[in-house]
Amino acid sequence: MGSGTIFKAITKRDLESLLLPWPDEELAAIADGALSPAISTIRRLASANRELAAIRGLLLPKLVTGEIDVSSLDLDSSIGAVP
Repeated sequence: MGSGTIFKAITKRDLESLLLPWPDEELAAIADGALSPAISTIRRLASANRELAAIRGLLLPKLVTGEIDVSSLDLDSSIGAVP
């Protein structure tokens, strides 16, 4: 399956000819119940990661230029000692 000039590639026809298993409603419900908490956690963590990246984007230039002075802060006690 697949052909290409540089490397083997799958075509639309190849993809459309694939037979994929499809779970019945009971199995789909079981899978949904088992996977929903993990998917919810992934979404929550991804959202938190985006928020932290945005905060970093706002703070980093101000920290680098000295606009925000942190020299008097004890950062180790604020976040806990990192080994």
